[in-house]
Amino acid sequence: MVRATTSLAFVLGLLCAQAQAPEVGHNNAIVILHKPTVPEIACAIAAIEGWNQPGSLTRRLHNPGALVYVGQKTAKPGLAGYAWFPDDDAGWAAERRDLALKVTAGMDLPTIARVWAQAETRQYLALLRKILAAPPAWCPV
Repeated sequence: MVRATTSLAFVLGLLCAQAQAPEVGHNNAIVILHKPTVPEIACAIAAIEGWNQPGSLTRRLHNPGALVYVGQKTAKPGLAGYAWFPDDDAGWAAERRDLALKVTAGMDLPTIARVWAQAETRQYLALLRKILAAPPAWCPV
């Protein structure tokens, strides 16, 4: 659900406003100092998908990962083809379950970004790495 018209700098500023500064490596590349866990990846995806923005589609659908409806347990079809969960806990559980299946299947972070973002893979992966280097304070991990 990330819009191509949204400025990368603007999004990064919003997402990392309360976080510590990440480590920066050679050529200003973001360095993640640990292997991210499924809940940490889930929080990073939720941040990108607008979870921390009141009134966003992800909030209204209780769907922090902007999961497309494919018959998930407890979900119903929602707006624009996304899953609509009965509450936030069910949405977080579904996102973590989906990510755990992907990680168990051997997907790495770039592959997860490609599957999640589809056409916006590079920008999405950069955002994931930035957020994982300095997770937002609101993240319920």
